[in-house]
Amino acid sequence: MPAFIEKQEGLKMLKKTIVSGFAAAALMAAPQLFAAGPTTELKVMGVINPPDCSVSVGNNGVFDVGAYSPNILSQTNHVQLNTVSQSMDVSCDANTHLTFQVIDNQAGSESTAAANNFGFGFNGGTNKIGYYQVGMSTPTVDGQSALVFSTSNPTSFNASATATFAKNGQTMGWASANNTLSVGKAFQAMLTVTPWVAPATMIGDVSSTVPLNGSLTLNFDFAI
Repeated sequence: MPAFIEKQEGLKMLKKTIVSGFAAAALMAAPQLFAAGPTTELKVMGVINPPDCSVSVGNNGVFDVGAYSPNILSQTNHVQLNTVSQSMDVSCDANTHLTFQVIDNQAGSESTAAANNFGFGFNGGTNKIGYYQVGMSTPTVDGQSALVFSTSNPTSFNASATATFAKNGQTMGWASANNTLSVGKAFQAMLTVTPWVAPATMIGDVSSTVPLNGSLTLNFDFAI
């Protein structure tokens, strides 16, 4: 009888050992727990706004080609007058492309019709006085050398160091390469006006002052 009791106790001890082993295995398999650490938030911010740009041209946009005597007029040919150059600066508050179109406010008065010729108005209401052209050179964008272009297709154009203002829906602007508009905040170029007066037979009466009243409007587009 005592031997039986000792056997039962041995089984109990074995059972306890097995249970303890499973408990240890369960603890080892449980995920490890850590104390919560500090957190922080990162913000990436910005805005997309249409740029606000201002345009300035030297001498308030007035190109004064001077005063001349009727004696300079040819009876049969156009006569070129002195050229005048002024800087055009466009300043924007955000990076943008920059293009523009030219409107001749004296359209139809140019003495020789061409896309690059702009009129001086009329003498006596009907007589054409002459025409002028506007060249664009030494372009820069944000102080770096750039290119300019004049095209009927703003997505496909050849860019170069100079360009001549053109009307009839032509688009002009600053570029970094062919078919690639420049991006920047500060756009600059030198504008040079080259004027011609018509032959005396076309201008008509010059016994009193004949004003040269050329006028252009530049319509700018700012976009990315």
